[in-house]
Amino acid sequence: MGLAKDLRKTIAKSLLLALALIGLGLFFSLQQESTGIRNQAQQNGFSLGLMYWTPEEPYSDSTTLVQRGVDLTITNSDLLMVQIPWSPVVDSAHTAKWLAKLALDHDRKLGISLDWMNQDRLGLSMREGQTWSFKNDETSRRLVRDALELVQTYRPNYLVLGVEVDFLARMVPDEYRAFVSAYLVAYRAVKESYPEVSVLVTFQYEHILRDLEREEHLSEHGAVSAFGESLDVVGLSVYPCLVYRQTNGLPTDYLVRANTPGKPAAIFETAWPAPKNSESLQREYVSWILDQAQRNQLDPVVWTSTVDTISAEETSTDQKNSGCDMPVAEWNKHLGLWRLDGGEKPAARVWIRQLGNNRLINASMAEAREDPTLPRSKPGY
Repeated sequence: MGLAKDLRKTIAKSLLLALALIGLGLFFSLQQESTGIRNQAQQNGFSLGLMYWTPEEPYSDSTTLVQRGVDLTITNSDLLMVQIPWSPVVDSAHTAKWLAKLALDHDRKLGISLDWMNQDRLGLSMREGQTWSFKNDETSRRLVRDALELVQTYRPNYLVLGVEVDFLARMVPDEYRAFVSAYLVAYRAVKESYPEVSVLVTFQYEHILRDLEREEHLSEHGAVSAFGESLDVVGLSVYPCLVYRQTNGLPTDYLVRANTPGKPAAIFETAWPAPKNSESLQREYVSWILDQAQRNQLDPVVWTSTVDTISAEETSTDQKNSGCDMPVAEWNKHLGLWRLDGGEKPAARVWIRQLGNNRLINASMAEAREDPTLPRSKPGY
């Protein structure tokens, strides 16, 4: 009897130990699964943004084309990016209202960019008869006022106070220094009242790479370091088509120097022009740039144009074979992932698939945070 009793006690202890080990194993398994989801989200869960531009010319069905383009933009993005022309002599802040309201109504993130350079990036944008400069105190005050007004009115996630500003640093260094001074005043004013807003400028990656030594990071370039700690994100525009004519030559380490130590980086413009006979190149480019974003932790990634701004029939023969070798005004009309009429290009499928993957990961993360189911020991054991 005593031996049997001791044996039962030994078996009971063994069973309890086994149950405890199983429970512990389940605990660590769930912890590893949760960590795996977090790691996957960090690798893949970046936001995808789109800009929408209205048709280049009026069409008989322009209203329908615009509505279709807007619907595609909202449906296929996490972030709506609004780029508006800016100068101290023209009130253009109100032009953000349309897309800003759409972002709010459809629960999308919002970014607003102020573009104060002319299209060829050779100087400040001025209409005929206008003259202005960041050296003027009134310009600085106007930048601060407009920045605060935009943030107060539309509450964007991102406020970009200059687009591809490194061109100004190269072309007119003293004007650039004056802009940086104005930016710092605006930055402090916005962050004091709205610390949650990410304030930044963007740099043209291909342009700035020309000045970097092989091992240098983007943050070591003088145009970037001039801002000190007052860039919440290092914003980039990325157009490898300025350097490469084919996508199969794009290096896997192309954006490694954008991954700035201690500072998040993001792509606020990127595209590959895709007239009808170049659509396969655009598809390959979308796959490549999304992989680059994942490798280098670039978040968000914004595609420059949801739809083309002219129809395929209006493409010139030269443009069909030129990539980005021609002036910007010639190749920027076919940057869309969709054609002007809303027809889907092959690249759109790649974009949509990544968007779906990101949303699935984010949903899994939210579920894991809300209901972490872990085994619990019974009282007394």
